[in-house]
Amino acid sequence: MKQNANKIYAVALYEALDGKSDTGTEKVISNFLNFLKEKGDLYRIQKVLKEFEDIFNKKNGIHKLKIKSAFPLADDVIQKIAGSLGIKEYEAEVSEDKGLIGGYVAQYDDNLIDASLKNSLNKLHKQLTL
Repeated sequence: MKQNANKIYAVALYEALDGKSDTGTEKVISNFLNFLKEKGDLYRIQKVLKEFEDIFNKKNGIHKLKIKSAFPLADDVIQKIAGSLGIKEYEAEVSEDKGLIGGYVAQYDDNLIDASLKNSLNKLHKQLTL
């Protein structure tokens, strides 16, 4: 089977679930799991669900926002960072990186924003040593 089988399964599941009620959802999921079992592809379920989540988030304008900071961030600070990036709906994954000294590094979609003190100091160092 092709490498993108997980994505194909995820798209099929998303389309089958689109607009279904709760009772319809249960039946679709049950049928889908039985289908995967019959095909011998039940082992793919975790990757299919990951692809499904990505499709759902994209269709609903939800971004995966990863933020690294030198110190723990309060929820309002995370909201301000997301707002400054123009992100309204997001799932945040926040981690600490003491090597940043201060500030943060944010990643979403194909964007990387390095607003860390370490990066600022490195830029300044390069300017001064030219």
